Amino acid sequence: NGHSSSDEKNDNVDGNPEKSPHFPNSRPGSHVPPFIESICEFLRDPRRIDCEGIFRVSGNQKVVEKLRHDLDKLGSTKFGDVDDVPAVASLLKAFLR
Repeated sequence: NGHSSSDEKNDNVDGNPEKSPHFPNSRPGSHVPPFIESICEFLRDPRRIDCEGIFRVSGNQKVVEKLRHDLDKLGSTKFGDVDDVPAVASLLKAFLR
């Protein structure tokens, strides 16, 4: 694949393995980045999962960009502080694309 053994391929919020941080905190045996698990946990909350159009409605772009920035720079973010449920869903959709 052209990568030496010292090159690590990881997934960032854009799904681009070339510019991705490493996710050492994944559960053993899991290939799911911890921030994806956090997003899913946030969205599964009964107060949020019933949000109308959760994946159809785009979240506030400023909120999405702040979440992306936090994830890219800090490796994590606090989704519990977010009131814009579609913004968190938009972040998940961006990763899956």
